[in-house]
Amino acid sequence: MRKTVAVIIPTFNRPNTLKKVIDSYINQKYINELIIIDDGSYKKYDEVNNYIRSKLKDKEINYIYKKNNKNMGAGFCRNEGLRIAKSNFILWGEDDLFLGHDYISVLLSKIDKKTAICGSIYYGLDVDMNFTDEKKIISQQKIKKNRVFNYKLFEGYYRLDTKKDIRIPFGHAIIMAPKTIYEKIEYYEGYMVNGYREESDAQIQMLKRGIKIIYTSDTSCYHLSGDVIEKGGQHTSSFFKQEIFKIINNYIFLKRHHQFLNDEFSLNRSFMKSNWLYLKYIIKKNIKGILKRFVIKNG
Repeated sequence: MRKTVAVIIPTFNRPNTLKKVIDSYINQKYINELIIIDDGSYKKYDEVNNYIRSKLKDKEINYIYKKNNKNMGAGFCRNEGLRIAKSNFILWGEDDLFLGHDYISVLLSKIDKKTAICGSIYYGLDVDMNFTDEKKIISQQKIKKNRVFNYKLFEGYYRLDTKKDIRIPFGHAIIMAPKTIYEKIEYYEGYMVNGYREESDAQIQMLKRGIKIIYTSDTSCYHLSGDVIEKGGQHTSSFFKQEIFKIINNYIFLKRHHQFLNDEFSLNRSFMKSNWLYLKYIIKKNIKGILKRFVIKNG
C-alpha cells in the first residue's frame, strides 16, 4: 500500500503567520491532503487560502479549508480534521511552526501501524533566519544535562541528539501516527484556555492501546520566535492566566490518566503528590524568571 499523509493544522486568527510557515508543509514529500481547520477566526484567511491554492496548482495534494461557526477549541479542531482525513497517516501541524525539509519523509520511513513518532522540536527560530543564527539557537537548546523525558513532571525535552531512536511515554504535538489509531481515540476537548496536555492525552490513549511512541533526532521542526507570531491561537490570554491553566490542565490530565501512568512506569506516588510536584515546578520556574528579569532590568 502506498503511504499517504494528511497534514492537519488547526488555526485561529493567524492568517499571516500561517502563510509564513505553510511552504514548509507544502514542499514535503508524500503529502496527499492538507487540511486547515479555522476555529472561528475573525481575521480573514482569503489571502493565505489563495496563496496555498496557487502553490498547490501543480501538486497532487487535496486542499481542504474548513471554518467553524464559532470558536470550539483546538481539541474539537483536531477531531474535525480526523473526520475529514482519508490518508493512511496523520501528521499534526501548527500555524506558528515550520518543518525541516525532510520531516515527513524521515518519520514515514520509521513508522508502522503500531507506532507513532515525532522528531526534535526547537523554539525561537524564523523561516528566513540565516544559518549561523539558526545553528546558534539550536545548539543553545541542546542542554546535555536534560533528559529526553522527565518522569517526575511528565514533561519531554525533545531537543536532544540521541544515538538511536528511543521509546517515550508521549511526544510533542507535531507527531505522525497511522490514521487507523484514531478509530478508537479522540482528542479530549475538556482542556481549557491554552490546551496544555491536549496532545499528551491523545498519546496516552495510544499507549493504553499498545501503540509505541518514538522520538527520533534524525529530523526536526521549529517554532517561530514569539515576536513574529500574530496574537491568536491558544495563547491570547495573559502570561499569568496561561500558567494557571497549565496547572489546571495538568490536574485534569492526571485525573484522567494517573493510575495508568503510576502502574505503567512504576511511579509509586499518589495523585496529589504528582500534582504537587508539577505545581512546585511551575512556581519555582516563574520565580526564577522574575528574578532573572529583575537582574537584567537593574543591571
